[in-house]
Amino acid sequence: MKVSPLRVVLGLLVLALLVDTALLAAPAQEALPELSAYSSAPNGARALRLWLADLGYRVAVLEDEPYDVPGDTAALLLLQPSTDFERAELDRLQSWVEDGGLLVLVVAGRGPRRLLERFGLDLEFTGRRQRDAAVVQPLLLQPPVERLRVEAWEALGGSAASAPWATAGDRVYLASLPRGRGRVVVLAATYPLSNAGLADAGNAALALNLAAALPPGAAVAFDEYHHGLVRRGARSLWSLLLDHYWGWAALYLVALAYLYLLLRGRRFGPPLVPDAAPRRTVGEYVASLAVLYRRAGQRGYAAETLAQQLKRDLAEGLGLNAGLEDAAFAEAVGRRRGVDPAPLARVLRRLREGARLSESDLLALVRQGDALRQRLRRGSAE
Repeated sequence: MKVSPLRVVLGLLVLALLVDTALLAAPAQEALPELSAYSSAPNGARALRLWLADLGYRVAVLEDEPYDVPGDTAALLLLQPSTDFERAELDRLQSWVEDGGLLVLVVAGRGPRRLLERFGLDLEFTGRRQRDAAVVQPLLLQPPVERLRVEAWEALGGSAASAPWATAGDRVYLASLPRGRGRVVVLAATYPLSNAGLADAGNAALALNLAAALPPGAAVAFDEYHHGLVRRGARSLWSLLLDHYWGWAALYLVALAYLYLLLRGRRFGPPLVPDAAPRRTVGEYVASLAVLYRRAGQRGYAAETLAQQLKRDLAEGLGLNAGLEDAAFAEAVGRRRGVDPAPLARVLRRLREGARLSESDLLALVRQGDALRQRLRRGSAE
């Protein structure tokens, strides 16, 4: 049974819609960075963002380009940044902290090298996972905090060792560093402020203590820019199509319409075969070569070539050696044909002087040479 192209296209359209519906209905797999304020995964930070908003703080997300911290921001939560800072971004961040801002910095693993160096910090790999850290300063009192569950593989080094808040043995996991009129609170573990970590009472109390340092209703910002979630002003049409389901639907329709036209298309007539390009004639080649010689002023070379060609033609027809000197060659031709060799010797001698000949003289010698060639090859006397 013959299936019409229209039915094929409609079947493909239905199949594409079914696949698209299945993808939409399937649960989305989170691929957001660790401690992203948008992530609901156990290692995300969406719970902290919603909690701060419920406490009455004005929560914002920094993701616009170029990167900057608004002046009215009281606290910036920089949680496990996955991209490093440019020098200009570090300058703006440091200026904001020194003007009185509170920077809560969570770093683990390799960490952003430039950011740590700017604030005199370092991460030291301990070789084992530390489960808990004890609070060593009587500063976390709203509510009181005695221990934190950190689940950390690294400890803080550098200037953090001089202002520890939570330690385990001689290793520092939470510290606070004054910078100008502001402060940097740095934590060498991602677990305490994560969605899963806030279920621990000590970790939740830590988050409340950090919030208690701010005025009621203060502006709090989460840095998503250095999670790679950058929102740029101008976007291309192609990115808009790929980032939205309506864009994919439009691409499906265009592809299916093209397929329909391809299957249903009919020619208006037989295919047209382009005419083959005409080949160049020998005369055109000779004429173009002559023009080049003429522009280069190569009359001497042309005359030498004509003289050699005249000798070769006569030698081939008379069985002579074309390599003889011109005078000897003319004598040999004269003896072979019983004619006066003087006209041939004169033409060859004049052609050898081609550099001093005018174009009209050269043309006259060519005509004389052609006449001699024809007579001598026929064996007639001059």
